[in-house]
Amino acid sequence: MAILALSGSSALDSINHRFVTWAAAQIRADVVRVLDFPAPIFSVDLEREKGVPASMQALYDRLHAADGLILAMPEHNGGPPAMLKNAIDWVSRVDRKVFAMPTVLLSTSPGPRGGLTNTSHWAGLLPHWGATVVGAHAMGSFHQAFGDDGPTEPAFRDEVLASLRTLKTG
Repeated sequence: MAILALSGSSALDSINHRFVTWAAAQIRADVVRVLDFPAPIFSVDLEREKGVPASMQALYDRLHAADGLILAMPEHNGGPPAMLKNAIDWVSRVDRKVFAMPTVLLSTSPGPRGGLTNTSHWAGLLPHWGATVVGAHAMGSFHQAFGDDGPTEPAFRDEVLASLRTLKTG
């Protein structure tokens, strides 16, 4: 089963990227960054004039080839990073059901809620694009809760690992 792990942060030194990289290693998933797929801000006028940018078609192709998805994203003012939202806007124009696969959502932050508002929002939204959300995990206080071997709190770690196993086995 081919699992894609998408790091939705627009920061090079992202704690969410560290979290998703750890998760991906647990089930041998391929990791890509939204940063690797730059695109202009979506507009229907631009789409009509120039079509879908090659970078967004490439991201769509990676998503379409996957059997499952781990999506990690920080929370920016209660929502996703603009770069990730823009990418979703583009790839969903190629195929509205672009996320028609089992999906695990991950988020973390230095603060105590760990991006919970955004994670909860996307857990409700992604099924509109076909996703089956099999786990949504927000880890607060990243610098205390994440070590060299991943999440340090055993119950949280076990919950994430259980979601990853469900993702991997279908």
